[in-house]
Amino acid sequence: MRRTYGKNFLRTVKDTFGRFAAIFAIVALGVGFLAGLLSSTPDMRYSFDKYFDDNSMYDIRILGDLGLTDTDIENLRSIEGVSTVQPGYIADALLTSGKDVDYTTRLHSLNLESDTVLNRPELTSGRFPQNSNECVAVNIPLSGKSKLHIGDTLSVSENSTNSDELLNSKTFKIAGFADYCPYFSAEKEYTKIGSGTIDAFLLVAEESFNTDFYTDVYITVKDAAALTCLTDEYQSHIDKTAGKINSISSERSRLRYNEVVSDANTKLSDAKAEYNDAKSEADDKLSDALRQLQDGERQIFSGDKQLSDAKKQLDENENTLNKNERTLNSNESDMKVQFADADAQIRYVQREIDENRETANSSFASSQSELSSYNLDGLQKAQFDKLRKLPITYPTLPNHLQTLSDDRARLDKIAVRLAEISALIADGHAEYADEAAGLTVEKGTLEAEIQNITSSDAYKAFAQGVGYLQMTGAYSPNLPPLALALGSIDAAFIQLDEGQTELNAQRTELAAKKASAEKEISGAREKLAFGKAELEKANSQYEDELEKLNNAKITLTENRKKYDDAKAEADSALADGAQQISDAEKTISKIKMPSWHVYTRASSISYASISANIEKVNAIAKIFPFFFFVVAALVALTTMTRMVEDERLQIGTMKALGYSRNAIMGKYILYALSASVLGSIVGVVGGLRLFPAVIWNAYTMMYELPRFYYPFNWVFVFGTSGAAIICTLLATMNACRATLKEKPAQLMLIKAPEPGKRVLLERITPIWKRMKFTHKVTARNLFRYKKRFLMTTIGVAGCTALLVAGFGLHDSFSDIADRQFSVLQTFDIMAPYDSEESLDDSELQALLKDSDNISGSTAVNYEAVKVSNAGKSLEVYTFIPENASGLDGFVTLRERENGKAVGFEEDIVVITEKASEILKVSVGDTVTLTSKNGDKGTFTISGICENYLRNYIYMTEGTYNAAMGLSAPQNLLLVRLAENGPASKTDIGKSLLETGAVSGISYTANSKDAFELALDKIDTIVFVIILSAGALAFVVLYNLTNINISERVKEIATIKVLGFTDHEVNSYINRESLLLSVIGTVIGLVLGIFLHRYIVSSAELTSMMFGRNVKALSFVYSAAFTMLFSLLVNLIMSRKLHRISMVESMKAPE
Repeated sequence: MRRTYGKNFLRTVKDTFGRFAAIFAIVALGVGFLAGLLSSTPDMRYSFDKYFDDNSMYDIRILGDLGLTDTDIENLRSIEGVSTVQPGYIADALLTSGKDVDYTTRLHSLNLESDTVLNRPELTSGRFPQNSNECVAVNIPLSGKSKLHIGDTLSVSENSTNSDELLNSKTFKIAGFADYCPYFSAEKEYTKIGSGTIDAFLLVAEESFNTDFYTDVYITVKDAAALTCLTDEYQSHIDKTAGKINSISSERSRLRYNEVVSDANTKLSDAKAEYNDAKSEADDKLSDALRQLQDGERQIFSGDKQLSDAKKQLDENENTLNKNERTLNSNESDMKVQFADADAQIRYVQREIDENRETANSSFASSQSELSSYNLDGLQKAQFDKLRKLPITYPTLPNHLQTLSDDRARLDKIAVRLAEISALIADGHAEYADEAAGLTVEKGTLEAEIQNITSSDAYKAFAQGVGYLQMTGAYSPNLPPLALALGSIDAAFIQLDEGQTELNAQRTELAAKKASAEKEISGAREKLAFGKAELEKANSQYEDELEKLNNAKITLTENRKKYDDAKAEADSALADGAQQISDAEKTISKIKMPSWHVYTRASSISYASISANIEKVNAIAKIFPFFFFVVAALVALTTMTRMVEDERLQIGTMKALGYSRNAIMGKYILYALSASVLGSIVGVVGGLRLFPAVIWNAYTMMYELPRFYYPFNWVFVFGTSGAAIICTLLATMNACRATLKEKPAQLMLIKAPEPGKRVLLERITPIWKRMKFTHKVTARNLFRYKKRFLMTTIGVAGCTALLVAGFGLHDSFSDIADRQFSVLQTFDIMAPYDSEESLDDSELQALLKDSDNISGSTAVNYEAVKVSNAGKSLEVYTFIPENASGLDGFVTLRERENGKAVGFEEDIVVITEKASEILKVSVGDTVTLTSKNGDKGTFTISGICENYLRNYIYMTEGTYNAAMGLSAPQNLLLVRLAENGPASKTDIGKSLLETGAVSGISYTANSKDAFELALDKIDTIVFVIILSAGALAFVVLYNLTNINISERVKEIATIKVLGFTDHEVNSYINRESLLLSVIGTVIGLVLGIFLHRYIVSSAELTSMMFGRNVKALSFVYSAAFTMLFSLLVNLIMSRKLHRISMVESMKAPE
């Protein structure tokens, strides 16, 4: 009987293998998805915890404002709970590579010789440093920088002023690369130098540092290694020890302050004493040297005066000689010029006389020849001679006669012209009247001149002579002119003789004067030569004395220069010393009471980043899989219930044959158990390996991840598998129990089909009467089999809802980074500063007014405060500008749902949406704000604004002051960069840090990139969820369709007998499946909205809000995937429909 029982079981598995496989697949998917996602975050925590423990990562890190001493280290070791204390050194510096690339670098000391090395690096290539000029570079992504390589040399930049006093070495050669557990994130650490963020981390030998105190201390806590990091339990354990350290920090800081100030004052006193001694010694030496110089100057002054007087006398004598010489030369020159001029004039006059005599001789000969041609007798000759003598008596007569001839010729012309003009005027040409008048005046002038000439004695004598000549009968018109010409020649000869006589007398006188002058000049030159000789002798004596004096002056000048150089050097040294003393005094006065900054791992950017991302994964992983599992379990339940009902005949037969109820039930329990166990094994193995690995690898772009481990978690293995197996078994037992209550005779009869009922559609006659027969059958079948309708609809709706939730999560993550950092917060740089004096720094203000690079800036109060209401409290950050307009252009306050602006003015308090949800407050409610110092104030909420990252409260300084009773000084500078400015954000950040007014830099773009990168990795998880939901949808549809066909084999065979073609059979069955899929999809789209909202509200972190809306395209994708899977299942099932034999319809139930 057992053998038969076993064969029957195997035959059932074989005959219903599709159903068996469906249960297997559904259980495998549900268990694998649930176990895989639930184990993802524990596996990630375990992998990091093992990595940190294997490399002895610190639990607590301490930074002291004035460093820490050996005494501090001993006090730390004595604290209860402290296990290991490792002091070290750290420095931030600007390093330059040979590629002219600057790296803002953090250097850590490396000590591998200690027995208990904390933060042990894992060498991945190369070797560790062997001297103070070598280093190991930490493996982190160098965003925007050239990659470093082994052998590269990095040098401390000239601009790296902060590191000079901390570092012995100025160059570092990369000897290797290592993973370093404190730093493994691509998100950059912040610093006060360079660009404001760390580009590279280097591990160097302790000898590379030059300091007598420790800059930081790393501590491990007892029993902390036994706890899993990244958990609240671990953090709570560490916080206890951190609190104990904080309890001694104030006293240790006070002692350190006194020690530093005391040492500084001692050094200052020593420096002052040394300065005073050096000043006294320098003053004495300089005084002696100055006295010697002054004595030499007096001697030189006396000799200089004597020489000056001698020089003055020599100059006067020389000037006198020079003057006399110039006078002599001038007189000699003048004499020579005068004699030369006189000689030249005599020669000129002699030449004139000779030329005139020659001309007169020539004219005389010509005139004499002409006269001889007239053959004058004695009387005629006598009269001619009288005319000839007139030019001698009247020298101007020839000229007057010529003028008289010219005037008479002119008068004749005037007479002719006047006659012409008179005729024209008579004809009426009045315009010639002026010309006539002018000619008349000229005529009168000429007539008067003629009258004067003719009335003169000379003319009368000439006219009388001409008359006598005419009386002699020998007159010729040419004779009078000839006589006058000869007379003129005779007069000329007389003048020439007189002139020659006078010229000869002048020549004789000139020769006598020249001889006398030359004698005088010769005597003067002899006296001048004697004077010059005496002067030259005196000058030679003067030059000798002057040379001696100049040599003395040179010596004095050299000594003076030596004195001045020595004095300048002494003054400079003393001034430097005085300045150093003054600077030291200022430095000492500025030393503030230090404090210890006690950090746990959670303060590390890398640790905090991975912790936040694990929390995000955990938030989704702990919610979504349960819905997934519920759908899978529900379908498995349906499958087994339908199977038991389908095998009523076999159950009745076995019962009639004497099989017990437990034996019969055992067959189906074994069936369900086999499928569930196999599915659980495959699901657990696959899920625990696949999903954690996919999620882990998604973060490889963000982190230098350690090795990933797959710890075997019995809770997840047996919990998920057990849940799936128990659900399936309970469903099987429930179905069997109900069936086994019936008698064997009842079971061996086919269960009566559900009675047909009129459906609502039949009552709509216009539609019903136009429907095809097959469509009417489909409509009735949909509502006839209510259980099948409900199970199919619920299964499809569940899968669709999961898809909608998956795509909705993607929508929730996709654009919140852009909204947060491009719409809601529009500033580019956040720069904290210490005081208002820092903000008033002239260099900072000049930089902020650079409109080419910076379009605006504002200052706000930014600090963490606690806001509480009705027992609920939350840490939020203040955004308090000086006035209401301080946020304009930097922060956009608006409502999320409608985009309506939230008003911001005096007495207005705005809180972010996530904070309002946690605190359960709305507009009009009051909240209590508690500052970090414990001060409290009550505020009324005036508005709630959209925000996604962190929680903020916005108000003006006046509103804060009124409620808190104290001021809220601005401590954070917000800077908005100009679009397309010539300088990059990194350059602006460097310039801000270089002013020394700000204490750090944070770039909004970096925060946005890190936020987007983290959300992108969450998107990977969402993608896995969507794929899994799609796979579940396919399996669910396949399983339900398979059940539908299995239940209706006889019905399908019957319609085939009735003549339905394969296509019509497919349409008959698939039409129902598609309609059920459509109904389930519609319901699932609606359910998906609520599921998405629930998942989002549950998965959100305290400091982060996700988007709340599902985009229309996500509904389209979800519906499309569901319908696509439905079509694929129908396509696959068409083969099964084709294989159904028509003979089945003829078989009797027995």
